[in-house]
Amino acid sequence: MKNITRVITAFITAFFILLASPPSSALGGDNAKNSANFAGWFSSAIETRVLEELSSELVLNVEKVKALIPSRFKSPQKFDSLDIAIPAQNRMGDMMFVNVTFMDGGRAVSRVNIPVTVKATMEVVVARRNIKKGAIVTEDNLTLERRAVGRGYKKYLSDFSAIVGLSATRNIRATSPMKADYVARPSIVRSGDMVTVVAQAGSMRITTRGHAKQDGDIGEWIKVVNLESKKIISARVSAPGEVTVEF
Repeated sequence: MKNITRVITAFITAFFILLASPPSSALGGDNAKNSANFAGWFSSAIETRVLEELSSELVLNVEKVKALIPSRFKSPQKFDSLDIAIPAQNRMGDMMFVNVTFMDGGRAVSRVNIPVTVKATMEVVVARRNIKKGAIVTEDNLTLERRAVGRGYKKYLSDFSAIVGLSATRNIRATSPMKADYVARPSIVRSGDMVTVVAQAGSMRITTRGHAKQDGDIGEWIKVVNLESKKIISARVSAPGEVTVEF
């Protein structure tokens, strides 16, 4: 399916390139540049450049690109080429701007910013049901859906393997597209875990069982309920399922 999509995209790109290649008169004749044909050629040149840029992102399916040439815009009287640049901060979005420089003999004679509307979709990982903060994300919680995406599309996840087994950093509502900052590696010890509490002084080592009241990673101090004394103590996470207290 992806190969078919690439072939179709390549065909569309080639088609636009043909449209965007003006006859020599369009670059050298003032009458041609001032005609209605110029607006169509200019739009096609911009759309082709944007399509080429976005089509290189394999996760995207670019459905529509349209340059919005302002009605008051007038081209310079003399130019022989265009330089069309897409600023990094505007590489993707429902509305983006491209920088167009008109060149003549290698010298810039005019510059203009042109708005372009873009409709692009990609398959994103979506929450199948509500996921509570702190819960471990499983494959059953997720599904893939094709969604329209904006300029922040690189934040969306498109692969289950990038998220399954991680811990939710917030409450996630069903149907929400998943982003990288919605999950994190789960703590070594999590609130509610049963842990071994180790008290050690020299060669003497005493252990008991405890109930973690907080999440914690190696070296962090957390609150633990000592199941024998029923007291809440502070202990340092020393290993998975183990905390250490000091005498």
